[in-house]
Amino acid sequence: INNGSLINTATLEKGDYTKDSTKTATFDKKPISVDKTGTPDYQTSGGTHNNQIQWQIKITSEYGTTLNECVIEDSKLPDSGWTISPEGATITKEGDKWTLSNVPDGTKDVTITYSAPATAGSNSNTVNVTPPGGGTPVEKEGKVEYKQEEDLITPTKSGKYDADTHTITWTVE
Repeated sequence: INNGSLINTATLEKGDYTKDSTKTATFDKKPISVDKTGTPDYQTSGGTHNNQIQWQIKITSEYGTTLNECVIEDSKLPDSGWTISPEGATITKEGDKWTLSNVPDGTKDVTITYSAPATAGSNSNTVNVTPPGGGTPVEKEGKVEYKQEEDLITPTKSGKYDADTHTITWTVE
């Protein structure tokens, strides 16, 4: 058992004497884990500086738990433009929540990737994922430092003095 309670009762009988003993073991393991990461657009493959962050939500099945019917809450997850793996898995929006479905049996991880607007400086984004059948949501916050273009350029200047000609040759890198 991965989550919930297990009750075991043993009975001892000897003649007319009967003695029962009951023990309960409670397991409080989370059936899923969640990770939330972000990458500034200028750090992605072929990236340009467009004030966007590529966010990634990774939901992992612990103990063989199905990922179908996980409920996802993420205020920045757009209505379209996201990708999901594995192939065939889908998310459906109902109000401000998304439900995961069509995840193939035995799948360990589902990853949802999308872009959202960024502001200069610190950007954070929180996702809450409720396991199938309810239970306590798993919360994960992702943080990304987004730099403006001018902050990405750090020129280095050096000079070499030629005593014979009294000239300085400057190099800017």
